[in-house]
Amino acid sequence: MPDAMVTARMSVAKKEAGVRALRSLGMTASEAINAMFDYLLSNGSLPFSAPESQPSREERVAQSIRRVDAIPRVKLDPTMREMTLKEARLARFRDRGLIDGATTSQGRGDES
Repeated sequence: MPDAMVTARMSVAKKEAGVRALRSLGMTASEAINAMFDYLLSNGSLPFSAPESQPSREERVAQSIRRVDAIPRVKLDPTMREMTLKEARLARFRDRGLIDGATTSQGRGDES
């Protein structure tokens, strides 16, 4: 029976470390892959725990929605509801004493 090629993607570091580990066991990568396929065909399972499958896109979206919904809601300061983002930032700076009350949206006082 003619041979077939099996291709897998992994980092160079993983491949090099794996080849070294197999070499220490007296095997090549081809021999290890053949042994795994033989085991799979004989037993109908892998000789190790298979990684759990990733959730579907829909499940990931549902999980994200649940996480966002679990975030406690914060009541808005009614005085800031009608302000632009820039006006709200300036108001917070004023409230914290970081700028004086005369500072305009350009970041300068009324002095000319």
